[in-house]
Amino acid sequence: MARRHLARWASDSPLATRHFDHRLDSDKTLAGTPSIVAAYIALFIVWAAAWVDLRTRRIPNPISLAGIGLGLLTALELGGAEGLMQSLAGLGLGTVLLLPGYLLRSTGAGDVKLTAAVGALLGPKGVLLAFVAAILTGALIGIGYALMAWRLKGARSPFERYGQMLRYLFTTGRVSYVPPAADEIMGQRFAFGVPIAIGTTFAALWPA
Repeated sequence: MARRHLARWASDSPLATRHFDHRLDSDKTLAGTPSIVAAYIALFIVWAAAWVDLRTRRIPNPISLAGIGLGLLTALELGGAEGLMQSLAGLGLGTVLLLPGYLLRSTGAGDVKLTAAVGALLGPKGVLLAFVAAILTGALIGIGYALMAWRLKGARSPFERYGQMLRYLFTTGRVSYVPPAADEIMGQRFAFGVPIAIGTTFAALWPA
C-alpha cells in the first residue's frame, strides 16, 4: 500500500519523477527504502539536531532516538526484512564509527547517537559516506574555530600538552593521553552536529 502511494506521488511530482520511478522497485536506498523517503527523514533529523547543538552544545536524545525509530520502521515498512537488516547494519556501523572519538572525549555521546540515526536511515554505505564527509568538514570547522578561540578569546595553545605526551612516550615507551584544559584551544568544544548534518546532506544527495 505504501509503495503504491509513493509511486503515485512520484508520478505527480516533477522533482521526483526523474529519480523515483526506476528506484522504487530495484534501486532502493542503502537502508532498503526509497531514497527520497530516507533522505528527507535523515535531513530533517540531522538539521534539527544541528540547530539545537549550535544553541545548546548538546544533541537531545529524543531527536536521535526518533531518527533511529523512523529509520527502522520505514525500512521495515518499505523494504521488508531485507530493508530492516540493512537499517540495523547501518545503525551498528554508525555507532561504531564515532565510538573512538567518544572514548577519547573528542566527540559527545549525542554525536554518536545522531550518527547511529543516520545509519539507521541511510544504511551502512550511506552512513560511511556521511561520516567521511563529516570528518573532513569537522576538521575545517575545527581549525577555524580553534584559530578564532586563540585570536579572540586568548585560549591557550595545545603544544605544551602535546610536548608532555611526547616526553612521556620517549621516556617510558608508552602512549599517554592528556586531556585538554578548559582554557585550551582544543578544549573549546564546537557543535559537531553541524558537520554531521553537512556530511549527511552530502550522502543523501550523492547519486545512488
